[in-house]
Amino acid sequence: MPYMLFALAAFIGGIVQGTTGFGAGVISMLVLPYLLPLPEAAGVSGAIAIWICGMIFYRYRQHVNWSNIWVIVAVYLMASLTAIQMAPRLNTTSLKLAFGVFLIVLALYFLLVKDNLVITPNLMTKVIVGGLSGLSDGFFGIGGPLMVVLYLAFSKSREEYLATLQLSFVLVSAVNLVLRLQQGILDSSHLPFIVLGLLAMTGGLQIAHRLNERLNSNHLRQATYWLIACSGILTVVTTLWN
Repeated sequence: MPYMLFALAAFIGGIVQGTTGFGAGVISMLVLPYLLPLPEAAGVSGAIAIWICGMIFYRYRQHVNWSNIWVIVAVYLMASLTAIQMAPRLNTTSLKLAFGVFLIVLALYFLLVKDNLVITPNLMTKVIVGGLSGLSDGFFGIGGPLMVVLYLAFSKSREEYLATLQLSFVLVSAVNLVLRLQQGILDSSHLPFIVLGLLAMTGGLQIAHRLNERLNSNHLRQATYWLIACSGILTVVTTLWN
């Protein structure tokens, strides 16, 4: 049953990622921490992200804004690599509790603040967003939400936004995957999770491509944010209960 839930989460994640540019990792991490320790769950989510983001990038590759990638990716990587090295040595209970609180704050941010928030895509903003997103990715396997707001701020079209954001995700996820393999966080025992996630997420992405022009993505995003909030509350309650 848990594996079926993960497959369903990955399938939905593919639809959400294909329509909004992010969300596959968020939705996968609603289930993976119940199947694997959090550092390993983040690693599996990141490995799957390389494939799903790569497929979206390839579809819109001609629209990439190369000038707005390098600073964000460099800072993101430094922060995420630091978090990946720290994560296995941290207290698992505290990390899971922090993860639950993070999900709640993340959901409230998008539900209550996002539409009124204006971000200027200058160098300082890129460093801050890249750093916070990298830490979030390294600890929790979720690095996209703040990146989305920043990339939307400087993208001139939906195609540019999708292509540039997905390429950034591919670059950082690939480097993070290598580090997790070197540290033994991921190994061959995780392949079934990765393959299952890839297959389910690819199916969701194909549906997203077909429905992209007709689907009301705002309603889909709102449902996703509420799901994130519920998962965060459940994670906090179960962690404190144990």
